[in-house]
Amino acid sequence: RTDRAFRFLREKNTGVCRKTGRQFEAVMKHFISGGDESNFLADADGNLKVLAEKGRPKHEKRAGDFRGSLTALRYGFAGGANGPTAFVLAGKRKRAGYSDKWLKEHGCAHGSTIAMNENAFMTTKTW
Repeated sequence: RTDRAFRFLREKNTGVCRKTGRQFEAVMKHFISGGDESNFLADADGNLKVLAEKGRPKHEKRAGDFRGSLTALRYGFAGGANGPTAFVLAGKRKRAGYSDKWLKEHGCAHGSTIAMNENAFMTTKTW
């Protein structure tokens, strides 16, 4: 299926870029992106687990009276560039200092952000 889609893109994009003089096929990989949603869970001792079960939208771990969960939705491009990451945390307000600027300063791509909601799940409203 991927080969068929790539062939279709090459057939429909036969021109040359006016700015660079390059054909679409030479830069196509920079326009193909994908995303991956991961769930991270931690217990009260700070032990981190990465879990995912196909078809299950919410993952939590109970450890005593503590349940920690966050969702990370990360994008990247076939050409190797990292796209932005969206972090979803449970709660109403971000902790002071945790901003989009802070994410960029700590290695996240431009456009990365932190969203808060009631359950740390990527809902339509949060999106």
